[in-house]
Amino acid sequence: MGQTQTILCNNDFINCKSFRKVTFGDNIDTILEGAFENSKSIQSVTIGPNVKIIDPFAFSKCISLKSVTFGPCVEKIRKRAFEKCKSLKTVIFGPNVQIIEDSAFKNCTSLKNVTFEPYVEIIGNNAFSLCNSLQSITIGDNVKIIGSGAFDNCTSLQSVTIGSGVQIIGSDAFKNCGSLQNINFGLGLETIGADAFNNCISLKSVKIEDSIETICSNAFKNCKSLQNVIFGSNVKTIDECAFKNCISLQSIIIGPNVETICSGAFENCTSLQSVVIGQNVKRIDSCAFMGCTSLQSIIIGPNVRIIGQGAFSNCQSLENVTIGDSVEIINACAFYKCTSLEHVTFGNHLKIISDSAFSSCKSLKSVVFRDNVQKIGRYAFYMCISLSSVTIGTGVRIIDDYAFNYCVSLQSIIIEDNVETLGNGTFNYCTSLQNVTIGCNIQTIGNQVFENCKSLKSVTFGSNVKRIDFNAFKNCTSLESIIIGPSIQIIDSGAFMGCTSLQHVTFGPSVKIIGFIAFSDCITLQNIEIGNNVQNIGKCAFSGCISLQNVTFGPNVQIIGDCAFSGCISLSNITLGDNIQTIGDYAFNGCTSISNVTISPNVKTIGQKAFRGCTSLSSIMIGSNVQTIDLNTFDEYSNALSS
Repeated sequence: MGQTQTILCNNDFINCKSFRKVTFGDNIDTILEGAFENSKSIQSVTIGPNVKIIDPFAFSKCISLKSVTFGPCVEKIRKRAFEKCKSLKTVIFGPNVQIIEDSAFKNCTSLKNVTFEPYVEIIGNNAFSLCNSLQSITIGDNVKIIGSGAFDNCTSLQSVTIGSGVQIIGSDAFKNCGSLQNINFGLGLETIGADAFNNCISLKSVKIEDSIETICSNAFKNCKSLQNVIFGSNVKTIDECAFKNCISLQSIIIGPNVETICSGAFENCTSLQSVVIGQNVKRIDSCAFMGCTSLQSIIIGPNVRIIGQGAFSNCQSLENVTIGDSVEIINACAFYKCTSLEHVTFGNHLKIISDSAFSSCKSLKSVVFRDNVQKIGRYAFYMCISLSSVTIGTGVRIIDDYAFNYCVSLQSIIIEDNVETLGNGTFNYCTSLQNVTIGCNIQTIGNQVFENCKSLKSVTFGSNVKRIDFNAFKNCTSLESIIIGPSIQIIDSGAFMGCTSLQHVTFGPSVKIIGFIAFSDCITLQNIEIGNNVQNIGKCAFSGCISLQNVTFGPNVQIIGDCAFSGCISLSNITLGDNIQTIGDYAFNGCTSISNVTISPNVKTIGQKAFRGCTSLSSIMIGSNVQTIDLNTFDEYSNALSS
């Protein structure tokens, strides 16, 4: 065969290297699978008038093929038929082509022009993927499906017009078409598939027609030039990350039939300033508008029931939020780090404000909880440093751990009688808080609840408080006096440690235990009267109380713990109660002003160095029942011993 020949057959010519032109005669109706695959010299192909089907791989890898003319009867181009024909520039489909199967023209890197005839119905998956010279396409009105990845990575594609018959644009259909600027959707389109236009970084505007019901996940993700989106009236779902990272998008109006704005739908749309949420939206899912740093105000529609986790977090320009009456739950971190947020209006049916919902909203000034709010979650208003006013509604039952931690501008709080649980660290580091009233249904003041509230001057305990937990009022340096309520039984470790202005403590009749370092380093405390029911004074309970002069022990005290009064250098006289059985190690160590000690007859054990360093001690009366006195109990002051 010569270098230029005409072939009229349907045989297998795979890997033929001499053909330049192929013309099919009238008698051929099918070009079989792989017939001319990898025939590297073929430059042009004319498909005969009776050919109906071009089978898979028929002209695959014909790297010199420049043009193809399809006969009038071709109906189906099978998968990978012209894949990797890297010199192919122009394709004109015959009038009866109905189906272009998967990867039919994939990786035809020189293909610039494609004309779809009116009978094309299906453009298969990856049909024109990686055709990175393709500049514009017009999809005919009879096409119903544009398959997944159909035009994926067509990096020179600038304009797409989609006919009115297209119902589905498959996933990844135009993904990574970085030059695509304009897209016109047909009136029959119902679904835009996942990642369909992902990373189309030059796309500027999109009009979603009324026929479209679903915009699938990542559909327009990373379209960094997209400025305008118009939603049709029938869109029901904006799926996950549909417009994520569309950093030029400035405003959106959510259509009237949208019911769900899914997770990350508009996440990191950093230029988005205005959002109007339609009347039928019921859910705003997690991270839906997270990182929309230019968003200034938001009105949550009247039918929204749930605001998802992180839905508006890091919206750093958001100043005002109005939450509709149907919202029942604001989920965790929903408005986290909305640093410009000043005003929030809660709807009438809100029940739960979840963990960290408004954490680090540093400009938020006041909060009014309506009566339907039942729970304020952990860290809900953590680091809201401008929050000065909080009104707690009559429905709140739980204020969870660290809910108002570091609200340094908060000055007063009334915890109403309906509140049943006050979590750990709830008001920790509220350094401007001056007055606290605790309702009658609180039974436990949790760990660190008011720790480091350095301006706190007044605390009123409810009638049912039974215990004050670990470090509850630690370092409340302005607290001058405290009345321990009538029901309080336990004052736990460090409860009032470091309250350096505390001068007066009145113990209620129910107190049984004063815990470890409970009043340690209360340096202005002068007099204490241990209540009648106190049984145990814990380790270091009053250690370092350098102004303490007088202690009266109640009749039921049995144990004075280790170091209980260590370093109380002003303590001069002590009379130990009749029921004391144990004086712990170092109990009065370094009490340099004690001159007289009377030890009751029921004391059995005096611990190691219990009175060590009591340099003024001149008289000690020891009861007859003492069984154990440690060798160093009185250190070098043994000459003061008498019995």
